Amino acid sequence: MVAARAAMSGAGGGAVLPSDLLAVIQGWVLPAVLLFLVLVGGGKAAGLSDQERDRITLLPGQPTNVGFQQYSGYVTVDARAGRALFYWLVESPNSASAPLVLWLNGGPGCSSVAYGASEELGPFRIRPDGQNLYLNPYAWNSAANLLFLESPAGVGFSYSNNSLDLYTAGDQRTADDAYKFLVNWFERFPQYKHREFYIAGESYAGHYVPQLSQVVYRNNKGVQNPVINFKGFMVGNAVTDDYHDYVGTFEYWWTHGLISDNTYRDLRIACDYVSSQHPSEACMRVLNLASAEQGNIDPYSIFTRPCNNTSALRRNLRGHYVSFSTCQLVFVCCVSSYIHLQFFSDHLKGRENSSFVLSRLFLFLVGPGKIMWSCNAVICILFLPSKLSLGCPEHMIPAPKDTLRSTTIALKCKEHFMPMLQEYAILGILAGLCTTSSE
Repeated sequence: MVAARAAMSGAGGGAVLPSDLLAVIQGWVLPAVLLFLVLVGGGKAAGLSDQERDRITLLPGQPTNVGFQQYSGYVTVDARAGRALFYWLVESPNSASAPLVLWLNGGPGCSSVAYGASEELGPFRIRPDGQNLYLNPYAWNSAANLLFLESPAGVGFSYSNNSLDLYTAGDQRTADDAYKFLVNWFERFPQYKHREFYIAGESYAGHYVPQLSQVVYRNNKGVQNPVINFKGFMVGNAVTDDYHDYVGTFEYWWTHGLISDNTYRDLRIACDYVSSQHPSEACMRVLNLASAEQGNIDPYSIFTRPCNNTSALRRNLRGHYVSFSTCQLVFVCCVSSYIHLQFFSDHLKGRENSSFVLSRLFLFLVGPGKIMWSCNAVICILFLPSKLSLGCPEHMIPAPKDTLRSTTIALKCKEHFMPMLQEYAILGILAGLCTTSSE
């Protein structure tokens, strides 16, 4: 029998019964690998440390003898409110010497487990049968220990006992909770204390990453040999402000032949570049026209064939292109065809206390896209090593807007802008890295 462990209690309390979580997750809309992550068996074994209770011995459908360890569980960040954040740690084969990287997906509202871990830099990929996994040859844990965090509470498997938390979420509390998570997590995993530590992410993590970095930086200031040995951060295709998001995105659509000259002109006239959350009616009309002109393409990879006509669905889930910081609940590169789309399964029936878990998992409480958000924290570029990565094939969070922004704030690169792929270019189009310096 396949065994997988995930401790459900956080530092400071707030437990969720493993059988309940198993029931909910088996009926969720996430791909099979996400469901496998939190499959658990039985109660806690007496005498085990929190770290050992979090150990995953094997994920169902996982290849054997992978050569690295995995852990998953909850860490409480607010005992009074009952807020607990879910994590998945994938260690490197060289775990004792490799740095630790915290990964945050954007949204706001996108799961780091569903996207970052399962579609991008995580250790496994899902086979077309939706039941088995295979190793990702491009997994980042070949170079680092990866800590995927579901943040804030209400995203993915992270939850709160106070439903008001879902309507009062914002940048500042997200950064504060993530910092509390780190403090408690390092107590659970003391072997990572003083280890080189980096924070990375993409999309709306253009808010999350620098804001959390600032909290860590300030708390480390003046501390000799800090527990969180923060060395730098990296953001890919970052969302930071609506002005540059609009200008750069419209330019990308136009220069890549996705929209006509007239539509590009009308977008620049009708959209005020102030707020992507509340565009004018005139702006919405032109945005919808731009959507029609682009047709059935994959907005996350415009040079590849769309899968099962899902690209139109991706754009329409949250109202076309109303926001550039939107989490789309469909997956890339045909993974969507492997998803078992049903909210509840037979496994849910008869499970005791299943309503307790359902009431705390955001997807079942208010549905995707209903979390209320406040962008209430300032984004600062810290004077420490950081990376800005820009990828060309995606038009949801395209490269030109980040190039515009880095020019506007006079971000200086330590080295000349370098391609991410040293051996070849992708159709001759810009994609690369800018590394800043702490000097």
